[in-house]
Amino acid sequence: MTAPSSLIGFALVFAVGAIGLGFALAVWDRIRPAAPAADPAGEARRYAGRLLAGPLVGGLVAALLLARTSLGAAFGWADHCPEHGEHLHLCIVHGQGWLDRPLVVVLVGLLFVPWGLQAGRLLARVLRGRRALAALRAVTAPVESPVPGLALRLVEGGPAHLFLAPGRWPTVFASRALWEALDATERRAVLEHESAHLHRRDAAWDVLLNAVAPLGPPGVARGWHRRWAAAVERACDAHSAREVGEVAVASALVKVARHMAAAPTPAAASPGLAFAGEGVEARVHALLGTGATAGTISNPGPSPRRVGLSLLLGAVVLFAASDTLHHAFESLLGDL
Repeated sequence: MTAPSSLIGFALVFAVGAIGLGFALAVWDRIRPAAPAADPAGEARRYAGRLLAGPLVGGLVAALLLARTSLGAAFGWADHCPEHGEHLHLCIVHGQGWLDRPLVVVLVGLLFVPWGLQAGRLLARVLRGRRALAALRAVTAPVESPVPGLALRLVEGGPAHLFLAPGRWPTVFASRALWEALDATERRAVLEHESAHLHRRDAAWDVLLNAVAPLGPPGVARGWHRRWAAAVERACDAHSAREVGEVAVASALVKVARHMAAAPTPAAASPGLAFAGEGVEARVHALLGTGATAGTISNPGPSPRRVGLSLLLGAVVLFAASDTLHHAFESLLGDL
């Protein structure tokens, strides 16, 4: 007979693993601060890795312990629970007591409610964005784009904006007055930048990293996400600069930022990736001060192959030590 309430214990293991590793990485960053990466794409991967490491490792540990007890119950493997009756058990058979510990239930709620709220906000943002984009497409017509695979639509009137809407039909939306303020080379710079976002799948990565940020160390995970976003923008600037030159990209950034700042009606939050958001001054300095055009249009997160191999190796090691790890977690959490 299984004990559904035992899932509370496994959820707590996941949270302890995720947040504990996140704090360890935060402390490591304080002890040995990372030097600014010459390749902004590499810097983006570093901070994405910081955000994903905790949830991946915490989930792996919780899943392995759950699988170990499930398989043990199914195949009659040695059950150590009767030998250690002094604490709660991470076991689908003997884990009935977790629900009787109000402190544990409250703690799990405090850990997972912010994540659930964040997931709800992200879903609402995606749905609002889809409706806004559908409305924009209904009142605009495509114009010729100098970058293949990227549509361009100009919006008459309204607040000044310029952003990429990824998806099935990737499109750059721009207010006509702002677009006409740019010369031909600056327009190409904008579109090359947004094309880099598209090929890197930055919008999907942004949603994923926003979703896991509440599972990281409070006050630190958001900083990692901001640094990731800033590095991503510099990486796309670098790609655009290789195509049209640093000066054209910097000029486009300054013109778009000034046009948006001078607009009588400020633009609402873009339902996509805005070209000139925060950090324009730092991006211009990165382009003109160092001529930073290193890097490639690469994945803005950790390499999926490396992550997969690391998780596989970790799973083998953790499964081999699952009994020791199991009892250690029970002893750690059992006094709550």
